[in-house]
Amino acid sequence: MKNVLRVVLIVSFAALLSASAQAQTAVEPPPKPAGSGPSLGQTLVTLQNTAGLERPIQVTMTVRDNVDGSSKNVSTTFDQMSLTGNAATCSITNGSSRGSVEGASSSVHSYGLSEITGIQVESPEEYYEELFRTSKYNLTVISVQPSFKVVVVRHGPEFNQALKFHFLATENANVFARGFARAVRLCGGSSVELALAQASTAPQIPNPASGPSLGETMKFIQDRLNEQGKVNYAAYAHDNANDTDWVGQHSFEISNVALSADTCRISLHSRHTVNGIAKVDSNLGGPIKLIRKVTILTGDQWQHLEDAAGGKPTVTERVDPPIYVLEAEASATASINFAFADEDVANRVAKAMMHAIELCGGGNKDPF
Repeated sequence: MKNVLRVVLIVSFAALLSASAQAQTAVEPPPKPAGSGPSLGQTLVTLQNTAGLERPIQVTMTVRDNVDGSSKNVSTTFDQMSLTGNAATCSITNGSSRGSVEGASSSVHSYGLSEITGIQVESPEEYYEELFRTSKYNLTVISVQPSFKVVVVRHGPEFNQALKFHFLATENANVFARGFARAVRLCGGSSVELALAQASTAPQIPNPASGPSLGETMKFIQDRLNEQGKVNYAAYAHDNANDTDWVGQHSFEISNVALSADTCRISLHSRHTVNGIAKVDSNLGGPIKLIRKVTILTGDQWQHLEDAAGGKPTVTERVDPPIYVLEAEASATASINFAFADEDVANRVAKAMMHAIELCGGGNKDPF
Protein backbone atom coordinates (compact mmCIF):
# COMPACT_ATOMS: atom_id res chain seq x y z
CA MET A 1 0.00 0.00 0.00
CA LYS A 2 1.28 3.44 -0.81
CA ASN A 3 2.38 5.80 1.91
CA VAL A 4 -0.39 7.90 3.38
CA LEU A 5 -0.48 11.39 1.97
CA ARG A 6 0.49 14.00 4.50
CA VAL A 7 -2.41 16.37 4.18
CA VAL A 8 -2.94 19.72 5.74
CA LEU A 9 -6.58 20.74 5.34
CA ILE A 10 -6.91 24.46 5.05
CA VAL A 11 -10.27 26.12 4.78
CA SER A 12 -9.01 29.17 3.05
CA PHE A 13 -10.35 32.53 2.17
CA ALA A 14 -7.25 33.20 0.05
CA ALA A 15 -7.91 33.78 -3.62
CA LEU A 16 -10.95 35.89 -2.79
CA LEU A 17 -11.25 39.18 -4.66
CA SER A 18 -8.06 41.14 -4.15
CA ALA A 19 -9.74 44.52 -4.08
CA SER A 20 -9.64 46.17 -0.67
CA ALA A 21 -12.24 48.49 0.76
CA GLN A 22 -10.21 51.50 -0.37
CA ALA A 23 -9.74 50.30 -3.95
CA GLN A 24 -13.28 49.09 -4.46
CA THR A 25 -15.60 51.16 -6.65
CA ALA A 26 -18.36 52.81 -4.64
CA VAL A 27 -21.74 51.13 -4.82
CA GLU A 28 -24.87 53.15 -5.49
CA PRO A 29 -27.13 53.75 -2.46
CA PRO A 30 -29.48 50.84 -1.81
CA PRO A 31 -32.98 50.86 -3.24
CA LYS A 32 -35.81 51.59 -0.86
CA PRO A 33 -36.88 48.33 0.83
CA ALA A 34 -40.07 46.86 -0.54
CA GLY A 35 -42.67 45.29 1.72
CA SER A 36 -42.44 44.55 5.42
CA GLY A 37 -39.51 43.22 7.38
CA PRO A 38 -36.27 44.49 8.92
CA SER A 39 -34.52 47.38 7.21
CA LEU A 40 -31.15 46.89 5.53
CA GLY A 41 -29.39 48.45 8.52
CA GLN A 42 -31.15 46.15 10.97
CA THR A 43 -30.42 43.11 8.78
CA LEU A 44 -26.72 43.94 8.59
CA VAL A 45 -26.51 44.36 12.38
CA THR A 46 -28.08 40.91 12.82
CA LEU A 47 -25.55 39.42 10.40
CA GLN A 48 -22.68 41.08 12.25
CA ASN A 49 -23.88 39.66 15.57
CA THR A 50 -24.44 36.16 14.17
CA ALA A 51 -21.31 35.70 12.03
CA GLY A 52 -18.99 34.64 14.84
CA LEU A 53 -21.69 33.52 17.28
CA GLU A 54 -20.50 29.93 17.69
CA ARG A 55 -16.78 30.29 17.07
CA PRO A 56 -14.26 28.87 17.75
CA ILE A 57 -15.49 25.48 16.51
CA GLN A 58 -13.23 22.47 17.01
CA VAL A 59 -13.89 19.36 14.93
CA THR A 60 -12.20 16.03 14.20
CA MET A 61 -12.59 14.46 10.77
CA THR A 62 -11.75 11.02 9.43
CA VAL A 63 -10.67 11.32 5.81
CA ARG A 64 -9.85 8.63 3.26
CA ASP A 65 -7.05 8.92 0.71
CA ASN A 66 -8.71 7.82 -2.54
CA VAL A 67 -5.31 6.94 -4.05
CA ASP A 68 -4.24 4.22 -1.63
CA GLY A 69 -7.42 3.68 0.43
CA SER A 70 -5.79 4.64 3.72
CA SER A 71 -7.58 6.67 6.41
CA LYS A 72 -6.44 9.23 8.95
CA ASN A 73 -7.91 11.54 11.59
CA VAL A 74 -7.51 15.29 11.18
CA SER A 75 -8.36 17.95 13.78
CA THR A 76 -9.15 21.53 12.83
CA THR A 77 -10.39 24.70 14.51
CA PHE A 78 -12.50 27.37 12.84
CA ASP A 79 -11.49 30.58 14.63
CA GLN A 80 -13.32 33.86 15.17
CA MET A 81 -14.70 35.78 12.20
CA SER A 82 -15.96 39.34 11.97
CA LEU A 83 -18.42 40.80 9.50
CA THR A 84 -19.16 44.51 9.14
CA GLY A 85 -21.95 45.85 6.94
CA ASN A 86 -22.38 49.33 5.47
CA ALA A 87 -25.99 50.13 4.56
CA ALA A 88 -25.02 53.41 2.86
CA THR A 89 -22.79 51.68 0.28
CA CYS A 90 -24.49 48.25 0.26
CA SER A 91 -21.19 46.57 1.07
CA ILE A 92 -19.72 44.22 3.65
CA THR A 93 -16.21 43.86 5.04
CA ASN A 94 -15.26 40.35 6.02
CA GLY A 95 -12.42 39.91 8.52
CA SER A 96 -11.60 36.24 8.89
CA SER A 97 -9.28 33.88 10.69
CA ARG A 98 -9.39 30.74 8.64
CA GLY A 99 -9.59 27.27 10.13
CA SER A 100 -6.64 24.98 9.54
CA VAL A 101 -5.00 21.89 10.91
CA GLU A 102 -1.83 23.73 11.86
CA GLY A 103 -1.94 27.42 12.68
CA ALA A 104 -4.21 30.12 11.24
CA SER A 105 -3.97 33.22 9.14
CA SER A 106 -6.09 36.33 8.83
CA SER A 107 -7.41 38.32 5.90
CA VAL A 108 -9.80 41.21 5.28
CA HIS A 109 -11.89 41.70 2.13
CA SER A 110 -14.76 43.94 1.08
CA TYR A 111 -17.61 43.12 -1.32
CA GLY A 112 -20.66 44.76 -2.81
CA LEU A 113 -23.78 42.88 -1.67
CA SER A 114 -25.29 43.06 -5.15
CA GLU A 115 -22.36 40.91 -6.38
CA ILE A 116 -23.55 37.90 -4.34
CA THR A 117 -25.04 35.23 -6.62
CA GLY A 118 -25.78 32.30 -4.32
CA ILE A 119 -26.06 31.29 -0.65
CA GLN A 120 -26.10 27.62 0.35
CA VAL A 121 -26.16 25.93 3.76
CA GLU A 122 -24.08 22.77 3.36
CA SER A 123 -23.14 19.79 5.50
CA PRO A 124 -19.40 19.27 6.11
CA GLU A 125 -19.48 16.27 3.75
CA GLU A 126 -20.97 18.39 0.95
CA TYR A 127 -18.59 21.26 1.66
CA TYR A 128 -15.42 19.18 1.72
CA GLU A 129 -16.49 17.14 -1.32
CA GLU A 130 -16.55 20.39 -3.32
CA LEU A 131 -13.39 21.69 -1.65
CA PHE A 132 -11.41 18.53 -2.44
CA ARG A 133 -12.83 18.35 -5.98
CA THR A 134 -11.49 21.84 -6.71
CA SER A 135 -8.11 21.28 -5.01
CA LYS A 136 -5.12 18.97 -5.35
CA TYR A 137 -6.35 16.64 -2.58
CA ASN A 138 -7.95 13.35 -3.68
CA LEU A 139 -9.77 12.75 -0.39
CA THR A 140 -13.20 11.79 0.92
CA VAL A 141 -14.62 12.75 4.32
CA ILE A 142 -15.81 9.62 6.14
CA SER A 143 -16.99 11.17 9.40
CA VAL A 144 -17.04 14.51 11.23
CA GLN A 145 -17.41 15.05 14.99
CA PRO A 146 -19.21 17.18 15.93
CA SER A 147 -21.19 17.83 12.80
CA PHE A 148 -21.67 21.43 11.68
CA LYS A 149 -23.06 23.55 8.85
CA VAL A 150 -21.23 25.79 6.42
CA VAL A 151 -22.96 28.83 4.93
CA VAL A 152 -21.28 29.25 1.54
CA VAL A 153 -21.74 32.76 0.09
CA ARG A 154 -20.79 32.85 -3.58
CA HIS A 155 -19.84 35.96 -5.52
CA GLY A 156 -18.06 34.35 -8.46
CA PRO A 157 -17.86 31.11 -10.43
CA GLU A 158 -14.94 29.65 -8.47
CA PHE A 159 -15.48 27.82 -5.17
CA ASN A 160 -12.34 29.32 -3.62
CA GLN A 161 -13.81 32.80 -4.12
CA ALA A 162 -16.76 32.06 -1.81
CA LEU A 163 -17.07 33.23 1.79
CA LYS A 164 -17.65 30.46 4.34
CA PHE A 165 -19.31 30.83 7.75
CA HIS A 166 -19.42 27.87 10.15
CA PHE A 167 -22.17 27.02 12.65
CA LEU A 168 -22.84 24.08 14.95
CA ALA A 169 -26.61 24.72 15.05
CA THR A 170 -28.54 24.24 11.81
CA GLU A 171 -31.10 26.89 12.77
CA ASN A 172 -28.38 29.50 13.35
CA ALA A 173 -26.94 28.71 9.92
CA ASN A 174 -30.35 29.02 8.26
CA VAL A 175 -31.14 32.31 10.04
CA PHE A 176 -27.79 33.73 8.94
CA ALA A 177 -28.31 32.55 5.34
CA ARG A 178 -31.82 34.03 5.16
CA GLY A 179 -30.58 37.33 6.57
CA PHE A 180 -27.72 37.45 4.09
CA ALA A 181 -30.10 36.77 1.19
CA ARG A 182 -32.43 39.56 2.39
CA ALA A 183 -29.54 42.03 2.54
CA VAL A 184 -28.52 41.08 -1.00
CA ARG A 185 -32.07 41.56 -2.30
CA LEU A 186 -32.45 44.92 -0.53
CA CYS A 187 -29.29 46.02 -2.36
CA GLY A 188 -30.66 45.07 -5.78
CA GLY A 189 -29.34 41.51 -6.07
CA SER A 190 -32.69 40.05 -7.03
CA SER A 191 -31.25 36.91 -8.70
CA VAL A 192 -29.52 35.51 -5.60
CA GLU A 193 -30.20 31.79 -5.06
CA LEU A 194 -30.85 30.58 -1.50
CA ALA A 195 -30.63 26.91 -0.37
CA LEU A 196 -31.25 26.15 3.31
CA ALA A 197 -30.48 22.99 5.29
CA GLN A 198 -33.18 20.72 6.67
CA ALA A 199 -33.86 21.72 10.27
CA SER A 200 -33.97 18.05 11.30
CA THR A 201 -31.27 15.49 10.74
CA ALA A 202 -33.88 12.76 10.37
CA PRO A 203 -34.02 11.33 6.84
CA GLN A 204 -36.95 12.37 4.70
CA ILE A 205 -38.74 9.23 3.51
CA PRO A 206 -40.68 9.94 0.32
CA ASN A 207 -43.15 7.07 0.57
CA PRO A 208 -42.88 4.61 3.47
CA ALA A 209 -45.63 2.45 1.98
CA SER A 210 -43.56 1.73 -1.14
CA GLY A 211 -41.34 -0.79 0.66
CA PRO A 212 -39.56 -1.60 3.94
CA SER A 213 -38.86 1.29 6.30
CA LEU A 214 -35.41 2.85 6.44
CA GLY A 215 -34.70 1.19 9.80
CA GLU A 216 -35.67 -2.26 8.47
CA THR A 217 -33.62 -1.73 5.31
CA MET A 218 -30.51 -0.61 7.19
CA LYS A 219 -30.72 -3.56 9.60
CA PHE A 220 -31.08 -6.03 6.73
CA ILE A 221 -27.97 -4.65 5.00
CA GLN A 222 -25.99 -4.55 8.24
CA ASP A 223 -26.91 -8.14 9.22
CA ARG A 224 -26.20 -9.62 5.78
CA LEU A 225 -22.82 -7.90 5.48
CA ASN A 226 -21.71 -8.89 8.98
CA GLU A 227 -22.70 -12.52 8.23
CA GLN A 228 -20.30 -12.82 5.29
CA GLY A 229 -17.06 -13.28 7.21
CA LYS A 230 -14.03 -14.08 5.06
CA VAL A 231 -14.58 -14.82 1.37
CA ASN A 232 -11.56 -16.73 0.02
CA TYR A 233 -10.80 -17.59 -3.59
CA ALA A 234 -7.99 -18.29 -6.01
CA ALA A 235 -7.54 -16.13 -9.12
CA TYR A 236 -5.87 -17.93 -12.05
CA ALA A 237 -4.34 -15.17 -14.16
CA HIS A 238 -3.01 -15.12 -17.72
CA ASP A 239 -1.27 -12.19 -19.39
CA ASN A 240 -1.95 -12.24 -23.12
CA ALA A 241 0.86 -9.75 -23.74
CA ASN A 242 3.69 -12.10 -22.71
CA ASP A 243 1.87 -15.46 -22.34
CA THR A 244 2.60 -15.81 -18.61
CA ASP A 245 0.44 -17.40 -15.93
CA TRP A 246 0.23 -17.13 -12.15
CA VAL A 247 -2.15 -17.76 -9.27
CA GLY A 248 -3.18 -15.30 -6.57
CA GLN A 249 -4.76 -16.37 -3.29
CA HIS A 250 -7.31 -13.73 -2.28
CA SER A 251 -9.21 -13.08 0.93
CA PHE A 252 -12.01 -10.51 1.35
CA GLU A 253 -13.36 -9.59 4.76
CA ILE A 254 -15.86 -6.89 5.75
CA SER A 255 -16.32 -6.45 9.50
CA ASN A 256 -17.79 -4.08 12.09
CA VAL A 257 -20.51 -2.99 9.66
CA ALA A 258 -22.84 -0.37 11.18
CA LEU A 259 -25.65 1.50 9.44
CA SER A 260 -27.61 4.29 11.13
CA ALA A 261 -31.15 5.19 10.13
CA ASP A 262 -30.84 8.39 12.19
CA THR A 263 -27.83 9.76 10.28
CA CYS A 264 -28.14 7.76 7.02
CA ARG A 265 -24.48 6.72 7.25
CA ILE A 266 -22.55 3.46 6.87
CA SER A 267 -19.26 2.55 8.54
CA LEU A 268 -17.18 -0.63 8.33
CA HIS A 269 -13.71 -2.14 8.20
CA SER A 270 -12.52 -3.59 4.88
CA ARG A 271 -9.58 -5.96 4.46
CA HIS A 272 -8.44 -7.52 1.18
CA THR A 273 -5.28 -9.62 1.04
CA VAL A 274 -3.46 -11.22 -1.90
CA ASN A 275 -1.05 -14.03 -1.05
CA GLY A 276 -1.20 -12.90 2.56
CA ILE A 277 -0.27 -9.27 1.80
CA ALA A 278 -2.87 -6.64 2.69
CA LYS A 279 -3.93 -4.54 -0.29
CA VAL A 280 -6.73 -2.83 1.62
CA ASP A 281 -6.98 -2.65 5.42
CA SER A 282 -9.00 0.44 6.29
CA ASN A 283 -12.00 1.87 8.10
CA LEU A 284 -14.40 3.08 5.44
CA GLY A 285 -17.82 4.70 5.31
CA GLY A 286 -19.81 7.84 4.72
CA PRO A 287 -23.30 9.16 3.88
CA ILE A 288 -25.48 6.57 2.13
CA LYS A 289 -26.96 9.20 -0.18
CA LEU A 290 -23.56 9.87 -1.77
CA ILE A 291 -23.54 6.38 -3.35
CA ARG A 292 -24.38 7.05 -6.97
CA LYS A 293 -24.21 3.54 -8.43
CA VAL A 294 -24.57 -0.04 -7.15
CA THR A 295 -23.25 -2.82 -9.41
CA ILE A 296 -22.98 -6.61 -9.08
CA LEU A 297 -19.96 -8.17 -10.84
CA THR A 298 -18.72 -11.73 -11.09
CA GLY A 299 -15.31 -12.37 -9.59
CA ASP A 300 -13.84 -12.72 -13.10
CA GLN A 301 -15.27 -9.35 -14.18
CA TRP A 302 -14.15 -7.56 -11.03
CA GLN A 303 -10.59 -8.93 -11.25
CA HIS A 304 -10.32 -7.84 -14.89
CA LEU A 305 -11.49 -4.30 -14.03
CA GLU A 306 -8.96 -4.16 -11.20
CA ASP A 307 -6.18 -5.33 -13.54
CA ALA A 308 -7.14 -2.75 -16.17
CA ALA A 309 -7.24 0.03 -13.56
CA GLY A 310 -3.79 -1.08 -12.43
CA GLY A 311 -2.35 -0.75 -15.93
CA LYS A 312 -2.68 -4.41 -16.98
CA PRO A 313 -5.56 -4.53 -19.49
CA THR A 314 -4.12 -7.64 -21.20
CA VAL A 315 -4.58 -9.77 -18.06
CA THR A 316 -7.59 -12.07 -17.72
CA GLU A 317 -8.43 -13.98 -14.54
CA ARG A 318 -10.60 -16.95 -13.62
CA VAL A 319 -11.86 -17.01 -10.05
CA ASP A 320 -12.43 -20.29 -8.18
CA PRO A 321 -14.69 -20.80 -6.34
CA PRO A 322 -16.99 -18.23 -7.98
CA ILE A 323 -17.65 -15.05 -6.02
CA TYR A 324 -19.83 -11.99 -6.58
CA VAL A 325 -18.71 -8.44 -5.85
CA LEU A 326 -21.12 -5.62 -4.97
CA GLU A 327 -19.48 -2.32 -5.87
CA ALA A 328 -20.97 0.77 -4.17
CA GLU A 329 -19.55 3.73 -6.09
CA ALA A 330 -19.55 7.28 -4.70
CA SER A 331 -17.32 8.72 -7.43
CA ALA A 332 -14.95 7.64 -10.19
CA THR A 333 -12.19 7.25 -7.59
CA ALA A 334 -14.13 6.28 -4.45
CA SER A 335 -16.02 3.03 -3.95
CA ILE A 336 -16.51 0.22 -1.43
CA ASN A 337 -16.46 -3.41 -2.57
CA PHE A 338 -18.33 -6.23 -0.83
CA ALA A 339 -17.59 -9.88 -1.71
CA PHE A 340 -20.25 -12.63 -1.52
CA ALA A 341 -20.09 -16.37 -2.05
CA ASP A 342 -23.85 -16.47 -2.74
CA GLU A 343 -25.18 -14.59 -5.78
CA ASP A 344 -28.73 -14.39 -4.41
CA VAL A 345 -27.55 -12.71 -1.18
CA ALA A 346 -25.45 -10.25 -3.22
CA ASN A 347 -28.46 -9.29 -5.33
CA ARG A 348 -30.71 -8.88 -2.28
CA VAL A 349 -28.19 -6.63 -0.52
CA ALA A 350 -27.78 -4.57 -3.71
CA LYS A 351 -31.56 -4.11 -3.94
CA ALA A 352 -31.77 -3.12 -0.27
CA MET A 353 -28.87 -0.69 -0.67
CA MET A 354 -30.55 1.08 -3.60
CA HIS A 355 -33.74 1.35 -1.51
CA ALA A 356 -31.76 2.85 1.39
CA ILE A 357 -30.07 5.36 -0.93
CA GLU A 358 -33.48 6.53 -2.14
CA LEU A 359 -34.92 6.78 1.38
CA CYS A 360 -31.87 8.82 2.46
CA GLY A 361 -32.42 11.38 -0.32
CA GLY A 362 -29.85 10.12 -2.82
CA GLY A 363 -30.05 8.29 -6.12
CA ASN A 364 -30.33 9.43 -9.69
CA LYS A 365 -32.98 12.18 -9.90
CA ASP A 366 -32.55 12.64 -13.66
CA PRO A 367 -35.84 11.55 -15.33
CA PHE A 368 -33.95 10.87 -18.55
